[in-house]
Amino acid sequence: MEEKQASSLINLKEGIIDVKGSEQFVSERTDKFLTFIKELKWPIINETTVPLEKQNFDDPKLLNENIVLEVNNEFPTLDDLVLRNVPKTEKEWVLIYGFYASSFGKNSFTKEAIKELYKSTKRFTDVRMGNFQTNFKDNAKDKYFSALNTTEFTITDLGKEKAQKIVLEEQDKSTKKQREKDTTPSKKSYSMLNLELTEIEREELKKYFSSYQTKSSMEIVTILANWLKLKKNAEEVGSDEIFTLLRTADQPISFDIDSALSNAKNLKSYFVAGTIKGKFKIHYVGEDLVKKLKTVGTETK
Repeated sequence: MEEKQASSLINLKEGIIDVKGSEQFVSERTDKFLTFIKELKWPIINETTVPLEKQNFDDPKLLNENIVLEVNNEFPTLDDLVLRNVPKTEKEWVLIYGFYASSFGKNSFTKEAIKELYKSTKRFTDVRMGNFQTNFKDNAKDKYFSALNTTEFTITDLGKEKAQKIVLEEQDKSTKKQREKDTTPSKKSYSMLNLELTEIEREELKKYFSSYQTKSSMEIVTILANWLKLKKNAEEVGSDEIFTLLRTADQPISFDIDSALSNAKNLKSYFVAGTIKGKFKIHYVGEDLVKKLKTVGTETK
């Protein structure tokens, strides 16, 4: 007796799977395939693309939990970003997770892939997942994410630029800060003041300063404060007065004036606190130092 023939046509949005053969063969293959689809929990894709801002972000899973990330030496690992607390906001974290899940913008990704990265980096919490939909939509509104369909998304060029800026600029900033801290004195902005110095007084200041063989920053600010007190009866000075005197005497500004004044007061007692914040009044200890330095300078000539 001839075995009865059968066929089965399954159309997954025109992907089309056509199975032909004996009735038993077709039935077995169809059942296995449908079981496989159910285990994946693959949602039916609508014929029309739904705008990202209107999508339901609670769709079933599309991916297995084991997500393999592409390694790129240009970017730090996600674990490194967690350790350095980069990014700073949860909205930025969603963008960065999408950036990494898409192989740095080369492929599409799903929101489930992002959630798996939350888990793998141990940042998955009920609170963060409660805000996930809002943060995802916000990235879409900023045009960082674009929808391919109801479940797949891509990083836009604008999103890639933003993600790279977050990851790389924070890294460069951290490295630069450490380098500057280790090798470069801090630079501050000072103002030139009108101390009402005559041309004669300007020349006297240059000669006065050059007559001292000093050369610590605390001694320099003390010598200048003493000169201003003698010439202009200035009882108190601040960083701007010292800056102006240094410039007038044609001297380089090679140290932190604020720190020099504070240290001269706190460590050496060359100054006492002035009546205005940031101002210093030369102490007799500082005046004695200036006399001593003048004596040493004279003896060595």
